[in-house]
Amino acid sequence: MFYSLVRYLIKTMNRESSFDRLVQALSTEERQTMLDRIRTATMTSDEPLVLEETTENYTPRDSFARLGFWKRLFCFLKALFTGTDKYEIVEELDIQRLAKDVEKMSPSVLNYGQGEIGIGFYDRIAKLEASLTVLRPPLRTALGGSKEEFVAFYVGWIMPLVQEELLTLLDPEKLAFERSLEDPFEVKRAIESSLKEYLAEILDNDRKRLYQQARALSLLKQFVDFPFSKLLQPFTNADGRVSPVAMNEIRGTLFEFDALLYSLEPLPDDDALKAVFMFDMQKDLDERDFNPADQLLKMMDSISWAWQVIRQTAAELRVNDLCRIVSRNLNYQAESVGGGEDWFQMYRKFWQKRCDAVLGRYIEESKRKQIIQDAVKFLKKRELPLLDNYRPASVMLNVRPRFPISLSFIASFVKELFLQELHSPLKLILIDGQFYKEQNREEYNESYSGILKVVDDIAYIDSALAPDGALQGEFEQLSKEVLGTKIIRKKVEVRIGELDREADRIINGFEENLRLLANVIGGIVDGEMGGRFDTLSNLGYIGKNDNSNLMRRLKAIKQILEKAIFICRELYDIERNLG
Repeated sequence: MFYSLVRYLIKTMNRESSFDRLVQALSTEERQTMLDRIRTATMTSDEPLVLEETTENYTPRDSFARLGFWKRLFCFLKALFTGTDKYEIVEELDIQRLAKDVEKMSPSVLNYGQGEIGIGFYDRIAKLEASLTVLRPPLRTALGGSKEEFVAFYVGWIMPLVQEELLTLLDPEKLAFERSLEDPFEVKRAIESSLKEYLAEILDNDRKRLYQQARALSLLKQFVDFPFSKLLQPFTNADGRVSPVAMNEIRGTLFEFDALLYSLEPLPDDDALKAVFMFDMQKDLDERDFNPADQLLKMMDSISWAWQVIRQTAAELRVNDLCRIVSRNLNYQAESVGGGEDWFQMYRKFWQKRCDAVLGRYIEESKRKQIIQDAVKFLKKRELPLLDNYRPASVMLNVRPRFPISLSFIASFVKELFLQELHSPLKLILIDGQFYKEQNREEYNESYSGILKVVDDIAYIDSALAPDGALQGEFEQLSKEVLGTKIIRKKVEVRIGELDREADRIINGFEENLRLLANVIGGIVDGEMGGRFDTLSNLGYIGKNDNSNLMRRLKAIKQILEKAIFICRELYDIERNLG
């Protein structure tokens, strides 16, 4: 029983992160079964995302040399009559030629003669933005504030054995048992050393692939989060109509968009995207009838459409060529955008933080284990007698009472120690004691009766969770209703929370009564005349011939009460910090 209580505290204290929810929800076998089912459904393909652009350096001199006789003559004569350098004339002709090529392929995208980007550009960008809607929430979940957890989950998704080894490595109880280590700080040093060595050796052969996918995911997130409104807004008039805009009006944003579009190659592979979607599904895994495989298949259909729109947009808009035309620089090339370079640092940081958290809990639990042992020894028991119903176990949907150990200790202390061993001399003081101060008598009576009353207060809480109790009836009815798991769990949490708040009140009130009683008794046996806690006027006569023994017992009772206060506070702090 003692070790089950410790395991309960450890389990309850583990804050369930996104990583933990997913690891617990999907075993290696379940993940493999799901992947086998959806293996034939793919989201990406080998088809290039954008048309490959020539990297040949453009020079007007080389272009002039390739012209036929009559075009060269035209350039020569125009330069002669206008005073313009012939190579500038050649470059302008080449820009016009590129513009006509774009206009021919997509007439509504560009009107070079008017210096305008047409509404065809607006329509295609609007369609692209809409197609990316399905990607935004999952990517923001995975690569937002939980990025470290996602990186760890993704590596575990494609390399499950590595994840299992790391989870095993970060098991202090297992290591302590295997190496016969009793000092928790020795366990801490051993695990920290093993983790450092493991992370230094891991992934040497896989880092390149993992970096490629981390970069692809990072760029995809940047792409779906691109401020498309900066491209679209200039086309919209005050009356809501869409009209062409001057090329220079969207010049800067166009360059930013082009850089992201041309950095997208290659797209994340299917495993990376499935990991993103699976990570985003964590909030739904507990829902009734939720099927991750079905949801992944639906997501893949939507993503296939998004890829198609991206390819279509890149082909029809020829954004890189538009940028060359707008910038009047035929050597323009989109700058490569970075992303994902920090993936391994984040992966290592996740496991180091997890190691710190696990070992911190382990060391804390070593201290708490001692507190529980002290409580059991103090009660002169082999194990802590638990309440019948308000216990350290799940009531429903893993919702647990918050203070079961504290209440169990208090109930056992009052019924078996206070009433059986301390009650007789305390009652003698209650009946025969003549206090110098009426306030001290009132405090003695109040604390004494408050300690006795706590048994009934605890019994009331315990009975609420009995099989025939009011709350169990409510929970049974909830389980029959057609409600989502989250809604049911929330309702259960609210009702258990009400009991916990009452338990909190009982514990703190009990501790106050113990402290007050201990102070009054301290005043009786050690107090000074006129002090805050004064003695009794008939102290030397109570108990008659057994008076000296009574004084010894009162001093012992004061020590027992002080020890009970300490244990009660320690247990309360343990359970309160778990909530």
